[in-house]
Amino acid sequence: MKKLLLALTLWLLPSLASAAVGISTITVASGTVTVTTASAHGLAVNTGFCLSAPASVCAVAKTITNATVFTFDMPTNTTVAPCGASCGSGDLAPKLAVLQVTPGQSTKIFSYVLWLTTLTPLPKSGALSAWTATATSAGASTAQNNALAAGSFIEIARAVSFPLAQAIADVQTYMQNDYNSTQAALVGNTQPGAFYGFVWNGGAWIQQ
Repeated sequence: MKKLLLALTLWLLPSLASAAVGISTITVASGTVTVTTASAHGLAVNTGFCLSAPASVCAVAKTITNATVFTFDMPTNTTVAPCGASCGSGDLAPKLAVLQVTPGQSTKIFSYVLWLTTLTPLPKSGALSAWTATATSAGASTAQNNALAAGSFIEIARAVSFPLAQAIADVQTYMQNDYNSTQAALVGNTQPGAFYGFVWNGGAWIQQ
């Protein structure tokens, strides 16, 4: 069962290495970070990503200027400094991570977490992922946990039961579809931080 869990974790998480691109420059202006990549970044608006330098940071793409330029908002808990050349690399952030496989007499239960993304975050001080380091996994990085605390990544716990003989490909497809449908529902609904700071003073609703 440990081999099964490891195989699933490796399959679901590091499409990261194949997506990594070099970062040519990073500029910062009025809280907006603009990243220029050495090759096509492949990002879309509201896609989670992680940069390795000059500060390790994970965030969500806000605008896509072209195939090699995108922007994101400066996170509330991380400072990203400008960089003029050879600014490390960037890759896709995980969208989901398997935590545990629990076998039973006739079924196996897969516990996993989804990492949804939002451009209207609600910060949660000290938020940490349930995905922690083990002998077979590095767990969530500091930058990924910072993105959860900043609210741009939202962790949702899941558990699903399958027959013992169920093919792993079916499990993978189920989890991917779960992520896609849950992320789409979030995008189409009110965002977590959309009304943060709105107050009613007895006469009107205002934002403070």
